Amino acid sequence: MISSTMLIIIIVLILATVPAIILKKKSKVEVYGPLCMWKTKRTLNTIEKLSKRKKLWKVIADLGIVFSFGLISTIFLLYDRKEKSKRIILYYLVFALSTLGLVVIPGGAMDITITSIVTLIAGLGGFALLALLQQSITIITSLLVGESAMPGVAPVIPGMKVPGIPLYVPLYAIIGLVILLIVHEWGHAVVSRVENIAVKSVGLLTLGIIPIGAFTEPDEKELEKTTRRKRSRVYSVGSMTNLITAFAIGAVILLPLQLFVAPGLHQQEMENIKYWEVTEISETSSFYGRIEPGTKIYNIEELHEVRAPETEVTLETDAGEIDGKTDVYGSLGITIRQEERGILGASYWIQNYIIGIFTWIVLLNFLIGVINYLPFAIFDGARITEDIASFYGEKAGLDSKKTGKFISLSLTVLVSILLVINVLPYFF
Repeated sequence: MISSTMLIIIIVLILATVPAIILKKKSKVEVYGPLCMWKTKRTLNTIEKLSKRKKLWKVIADLGIVFSFGLISTIFLLYDRKEKSKRIILYYLVFALSTLGLVVIPGGAMDITITSIVTLIAGLGGFALLALLQQSITIITSLLVGESAMPGVAPVIPGMKVPGIPLYVPLYAIIGLVILLIVHEWGHAVVSRVENIAVKSVGLLTLGIIPIGAFTEPDEKELEKTTRRKRSRVYSVGSMTNLITAFAIGAVILLPLQLFVAPGLHQQEMENIKYWEVTEISETSSFYGRIEPGTKIYNIEELHEVRAPETEVTLETDAGEIDGKTDVYGSLGITIRQEERGILGASYWIQNYIIGIFTWIVLLNFLIGVINYLPFAIFDGARITEDIASFYGEKAGLDSKKTGKFISLSLTVLVSILLVINVLPYFF
């Protein structure tokens, strides 16, 4: 019997294939089943104009190299005598200060153990790899003792709930996805031109008419012939522009909205809610088996508080007070819907959606900016890894190309294994 999830996937593929077939007949679009590749040269003039700010883009790209693999890639840059050492060291200091938040745990203490050390030495690529490894160990340990575990990776699809965790991705998150794709790929295209590498086209990858990716099509022969430093700039700048976008929008737009607008909206929402009704409980929740779907929760403020992992919580329900703890992520593991007293006004929803849109722009740009540095075949991190590994191989007297390819392939295999482990909880 087909599961509801599989049925949804089949319906989406069918609905995506129909517009793809229509587009194939009416537009110059490369179609592969439900997937469409939209290529264009119309934006190349704009990209050419942006590339005139060569110094600025080289700084952004070099920061991207440092952020990718931390001290490992910083040493790689220091050996390039065309750049002053003081400037490279400054880039590393910017990286170290910018990533402090990744080694601060919810309780407020600094985690000065493995996470901080790995992040400083191996950058965001190392941080993402370590996070996968740590979660893999947690999952394997839990499964061996017969306990349920949280998956380490999950698809984020606008309009759908994230599998395994109580998080719904709103449809308007697609705006954040589109901005993330444009910023990322234009970064690649602009720096390609900064380094005098021809760009044949830029484009969008869609599932039917739904955007799921983007691409830059540089001249592969020119990219292969150029230096490791220039190639690494092209590969690293995409994620760096995502991170800069996340920081800029977060600091300039989202933070003021959260400080001055969100509290008023929150107060309006709380005054309009009678109670929360439980719709689903995660198996990893301490409330699993103790609260049933349909239970009414009255102390609604409790569900909005941000808590550290393993924090004790008391919920006031129509079945009495129920004690529990947050999980390892600081979540209650409860999916809820609200029962309202009336209908909130248009101004509330407009402001709420504006905050929501900017929140997802910041969140998606940050997450993809970090994840893309993973040394995995389909990510830019693998290409940066290959060039940096070839540099270290050359310094060690080894065959630089073979060393680069071997290290990159080995890490891709390792990440593949870790990804498989991280999706195991979906099947147990």
